[in-house]
Amino acid sequence: MANPDKVKFIISHNGDSSVGVAGEKAEVLLDASGFNAEDRANFVENARDSLATAFASIWEFKPSVRTEAELQAEAPFEGGRLLLQGEKVRFGRNNEREIEAFAGLFRYSGFGSGTYYGLTHKVFTDLNEAQELAQKEGVKLINWDSENAWNHDYDHMIEARRAEQVVAANDSTAQRPDSAQPAGVPFTVIGHDEYERTLFIEHVVATDGLNAFAVAASKYPEAEFSVAIEGTLTEEGNVLTLPGEGLVPSGVILTSPDVFGTAQEANDGPDGP
Repeated sequence: MANPDKVKFIISHNGDSSVGVAGEKAEVLLDASGFNAEDRANFVENARDSLATAFASIWEFKPSVRTEAELQAEAPFEGGRLLLQGEKVRFGRNNEREIEAFAGLFRYSGFGSGTYYGLTHKVFTDLNEAQELAQKEGVKLINWDSENAWNHDYDHMIEARRAEQVVAANDSTAQRPDSAQPAGVPFTVIGHDEYERTLFIEHVVATDGLNAFAVAASKYPEAEFSVAIEGTLTEEGNVLTLPGEGLVPSGVILTSPDVFGTAQEANDGPDGP
């Protein structure tokens, strides 16, 4: 039985048979006593990064660095379902967001590597192999940096599933004239994430504009929202234009005519005053 106060890392590389270099393997046992669950998770990831750097320098090959627990979890289990159904995965600099693992998730942890969650197992690997595994399994790869609390690809995937559920619910209630449930329609919500210091456009399905804010807020509890517009609007084709990655003060805009132009240009038009 594994010692809960210790973390065993297995470091290895496959070598290069074309030049006659054999693979190598090493084990490192580190003391993890005294950590709570959150600090232990951070300790493991920091140690993983340090070991990867150290052994890459020693071997001159990029190593795989996995814990004994991760290796034990790789064995497929019967039923063909996601191996760790219900397993929680955390993201953000302070692990502030927690989601349920799903097939196709690649949790990037640094140095080109991370944990890929497949249909039947999870494995610590690099992005290229994760893409190959996802393609073989026929699932969409979501590449998610562990330090980022939010991932728009994931949120759009979840929103698409919710939209499918709304459509299915609307189809079922449409057959019942006595139903008073309002049908959901697409909305475009513009928000600002102060933690990530980014502006973003989020597409939701809601009953009205105020409900669109509620749906968006349930996904981005730390964000601030400014407008909800009925319909699915994007930056493509200049339908919507964001001033930059974050909120831009008027002073910056007015002193950047090479980027934003001037009000005079707009008044004069293309042919002059």
